[in-house]
Amino acid sequence: MNKKEMFEIVLCVVLVVLMIVYSIYVILDEQEKTKYYKNSSGTVLWSVSVKATFSYNGSTSTCTSCSHSTTAPASSWSIKSASHSKSGNTATAKATATWKTSAGSKDYSMSVTIKCSATGVVS
Repeated sequence: MNKKEMFEIVLCVVLVVLMIVYSIYVILDEQEKTKYYKNSSGTVLWSVSVKATFSYNGSTSTCTSCSHSTTAPASSWSIKSASHSKSGNTATAKATATWKTSAGSKDYSMSVTIKCSATGVVS
């Protein structure tokens, strides 16, 4: 075996190893996104947030876990229900808040979604 053939074999082995390492190289990233329900003055009445952990490797991404949280800082608002779900590379939180007045009450719903691309770009 001459030096050229040896070099080609070593180069092939290095390329195969790099391809294997790249295909199993996964980044875990936790992200959070919040949606706010505000009055005309810009005061936050209530909010819903989704927090998600994504794994991605440059060719695919997956939401591995997610959770939700809510706030209702305004005195006449309360959170009625909230939930979260994940599918593929997307996580969603949904919530319903109740606005109570002397005339009665009314429910408002909101959802927030977070998505991660295969390269880690979150939207």
